[in-house]
Amino acid sequence: MSGDCPADINYKDHIKPLWEVAARDEDGNSCVDCHDNRGFTSLNLKDVSSRVSGNLASYDALLNVSASYMYLSAVYSPVDSEHCRREVSAPFSLEPESDCFSCYDQSLMNIKGALSSANFFDVFALGQDDEQWLFRPQFTEQERIEMREQHSEMLSSPELKLIAEWLDMGAVGGACNSAD
Repeated sequence: MSGDCPADINYKDHIKPLWEVAARDEDGNSCVDCHDNRGFTSLNLKDVSSRVSGNLASYDALLNVSASYMYLSAVYSPVDSEHCRREVSAPFSLEPESDCFSCYDQSLMNIKGALSSANFFDVFALGQDDEQWLFRPQFTEQERIEMREQHSEMLSSPELKLIAEWLDMGAVGGACNSAD
């Protein structure tokens, strides 16, 4: 440990291996068995390097903006981020108003910490009431319930705590003194 990295929790060595643990469901699958590059889900947790960022692609998939929305006439509409003059990331400090200049970005995880990553933790929180931090305009309440039912017991409490601590430390990609 060094002064720059009081605890060495990083994505490459500690978080990414969680996605590859077998027997996450009754069929013996790991997270990667469903969340891979075959396109069944919109999240790819495969262990490949991103040509764009140099990070692992799964790291980018979890932390990068996955969608942008404008709030017009009390409805969130998906937009291409190139149409945005101002991008707002969750958690939002102000309630959105009809505004054709602002885009509200959605991601699963956020380097701002575990609270800002509620979209990820909500997937595993069957029966939790944490609506104030969620931003998932593309899902109906029924779809959210079904997603929670599918994932509720796939990560253990210690694994979720490790992920939360990693996010609270700034979501380091590789080893603390490494650039990735």
